[in-house]
Parts: sequence; C-alpha cells; structure tokens
Amino acid sequence: MQRLALVCAAVLSLPVLASAQESRASLGGRIIDSQGAVIPAAAVVVTSEDTGVKQNTATNDRGNWSVQFLLPGHYNISVAAAGFRSAERRGITLQTADSKLIDIELEIGAFNDTISVTADAPLIETTSATSGTVITLTEITEMPSMSRVTTLLATLSPGVVAQDQNQNVAHLWSYNAASQFTSDGGRNNIRSNEFELDGMPNVRDGGNVAFIPPPDSLQEFRVQMNAYDASIGRQAGSTIQMATKNGTATYHGSTYWFNQNNLLNANLFQTNLAGGSKPAVHFNEYGGTF
Repeated sequence: MQRLALVCAAVLSLPVLASAQESRASLGGRIIDSQGAVIPAAAVVVTSEDTGVKQNTATNDRGNWSVQFLLPGHYNISVAAAGFRSAERRGITLQTADSKLIDIELEIGAFNDTISVTADAPLIETTSATSGTVITLTEITEMPSMSRVTTLLATLSPGVVAQDQNQNVAHLWSYNAASQFTSDGGRNNIRSNEFELDGMPNVRDGGNVAFIPPPDSLQEFRVQMNAYDASIGRQAGSTIQMATKNGTATYHGSTYWFNQNNLLNANLFQTNLAGGSKPAVHFNEYGGTF
C-alpha cells in the first residue's frame, strides 16, 4: 500500500494536459525557482504572435499550469510571481494536435525585471506516444500538384502509400480519389482511414473523405499513424487531422487561378501510338481568400 501511494503521488505531481488528441494544441508546464522548488499562484499569459489573442492562467499548488485548445501558430509565454523576476519565452511554434510541456525557472528579484528567452529549437513531443507527420503550409503551397487535392499529400508521411488512380487526375470533387492511400504497412484498406476537419468528423460512406478543402484554406494537417488514444482510436489506419487557417491580427488575402489545358499537355502514350490527337482538356479553378 505504501508503494502504491508513492506511485500515485508521483503521477499526480506531473503536469496535466488535455488527454484528447484533436486538431487544436495544448501548452503547459511547471514553474520553479532556482532551487527546483515549485512556485504556486504564478500568473501565466500565453499570447498568440499571429493574432495577439491572450489567454491567462495560473499555476496550481504543484506549480503546474495548462492552456488548452490553442490553434496552430506561434506563441509567447510570460510568467510573473511575487518576489521573482518576470520571465518570457518567445518563438514557440505549435502544430496541429501538439501537446507541449515547457518548464520555466524564475529568478529572485524585482517584479518589474524581465528575463526573455527565444526558443531556438523545435520542442519535442514527450506527452504522447502517437506517431505521425505534420504536413505544413510550405508543403501544401509549394509541392507540385496536378490535382490540388491536399489529402494526397499524406503520402509525404512515412508508412503512407498512394493507391493507383488508374491514370485519372483527381479533382476537388473526387472524394474517392482523394482517399486513395493506405498506412501502417498496407495491412488495411482505404476504408480504415479517418478524416477530421477542425476537430470534426469529415468522413462519408465507404470511409472516403467527405469535404475536400481547397489548399488555400488550410493551415496544415497532421497524419496520425498509430498508438492512438481513445479519442481517435476507432480505426486501423491513419487519421488525417486538417486545420483551416485561423487568420492574423491584420487583414490579408490572396487570389488564385488553376488552369489545365491540352495546349500545354503532351499526348498520351496510347493515343499517340494509335495516331490520334491529344484529348481535349479545359479545366479552370479559381477563387480567393480574405
């Protein structure tokens, strides 16, 4: 009984973050002094660098704090406590479904003195056993694509294999083609994948993706592979967690025009072999964001 009590006490002393793996991120940690003692009732402010939105919390009697449901983006943390110099941690990047822990040490000193630290390395995920890959805005906007179907970029994740499209080009209405990939060593078919959009189910009959968002509307998406927790563990394949753009503190926008035309295409091998002309292709997709 004594050993069990010690184990329970050790578990309860750990920082607690959101247990559910959804598209939004969680940030937390422990506030300590230079001797390693915890600091209760310290004021913690998490600020989004992108939007300027602030979320306030405080450490509990074990020095732990947690802020949940953060949209993917860039954040700062500021900590203040009576009798200690204020501390600031800048340059923190949170991705889809991240759960990060950051311990911050406060030094004894005047309350209005601030020590600022800029994160110079990505934070390592230590709170979850789930493996996966985040497909960032860079890959979404810069990878060459014949279809502009974002879900097919899941094949950039190790263990995800694209299926044969039978020489057809997928489009934004091609929900069947957009779902043609397997994961986890190919032991499952495409009906074993799960699709989510901003944390909500995005699956239609047959296990296919229901709505295919244009790449200009997405911030990023995470391909969750295995070791799921109970919130997303109902399928044998991968879980595609897509997150739409959440905006910034200033107005901005874009326009796009995606064109496919047979004037720019080479002839198909079979058609050229038979002496036929190039098949007509006239496809235009245009839109914008604000």
